[in-house]
Amino acid sequence: MITIKKFSKKVNSNNSSQTTSNGFANNVTVINGGGSSSAKGVYLWGQYHDHTADIDGDLESIGTIKGNALQGNTATISGNLSADSISANTADIDGKLVAGEIETTYADITTIDNETINSTLVNATTVDADTLQAINATITNLLSENITTDYLTVKKAAHFFKLIIDEIKAAQGQIIITPANATLAKVEAVTNGYKCYFRAEDEDKKIYQNFEINDQIVCQTFNVATGTSYDVNNKFYWRLCTNVSQTVEQVEIDGQTVNCHWIILSDTDKESHSNSVPESGDEIVMLGNRTDTTRQAAITIGAYNNPYLDSGLVAPFIVQYNGINDYNLSTHRINTISNGLNQFKGKFSTNTGDDIEQLIADVGEGVITYMHQAYSNSADGR
Repeated sequence: MITIKKFSKKVNSNNSSQTTSNGFANNVTVINGGGSSSAKGVYLWGQYHDHTADIDGDLESIGTIKGNALQGNTATISGNLSADSISANTADIDGKLVAGEIETTYADITTIDNETINSTLVNATTVDADTLQAINATITNLLSENITTDYLTVKKAAHFFKLIIDEIKAAQGQIIITPANATLAKVEAVTNGYKCYFRAEDEDKKIYQNFEINDQIVCQTFNVATGTSYDVNNKFYWRLCTNVSQTVEQVEIDGQTVNCHWIILSDTDKESHSNSVPESGDEIVMLGNRTDTTRQAAITIGAYNNPYLDSGLVAPFIVQYNGINDYNLSTHRINTISNGLNQFKGKFSTNTGDDIEQLIADVGEGVITYMHQAYSNSADGR
């Protein structure tokens, strides 16, 4: 708000009887022979002023503003703005913004050059800031000393002069590497089974239907402390998949319409130790197929002894399986690295490329020849 309290310039007039105590001829009340006339109004930064009241409201048609602080619901500036602090719900600035700190719900600015930006939404061509905090930022060029974010999606190319990744992961239980897995979003009981829905989209990523009829689906949790939560325990089921969706289906989940795939798991065809039924939130994995040999292989990495899937192994273990077409996993081991049991099947070669079996055969033949020669020499008395 701008308040005009006093004028100091006298009126320039050839009429000596025309005077004023406040100055600016033709703009204020003029005394003339005991009479008076109304002042001539003016516009100050887009606002009409008749000299009878303070100026209040929005400032418009401004070239440049410089000051220590700007506060208001709306800041609309066509020129440049320079201030130590800006606090506004909406800041629409066509020119350049230089400020120590910005706090606004929405900022639509051509160029931002300041230390701190704290805004829900930022639209800018160029941002040069030490700190940028925004829920949604659409920026053509971003120049910053430090950027911290939960997720970073790069659609075209990322060029790193130096990339440092610090990560340690622990898998409490077992990792199963197979062609299909999913997290169940909703489960419905149907005739002879359970209809299990899982999302067909994850943010901007499409999720395909990777399960097939006759797949064997396993779910298992590890290391849940019994009694710590009501109705929570270690669950296990290994069931046959009897049907799968062919197209995406819209499903109501938690009050929202969600695109989903689905599979149906049998309520009777299951591994004998299965103690649970499918539920929302379950992590499921394909482990074997009854008829398709290309879907009967798997690799498992275990940190715990597993009493259900392959109880003959002692953790830790890494095992390769093939030909999984039933619920007896131990009969399908190929290569095993485990505590107290290590076995390998297949063709082996040395680092020279020679077949190890042929090398063993050659060594064996050389030993036999050597022993035969030694026996002959002994018979001759040599």
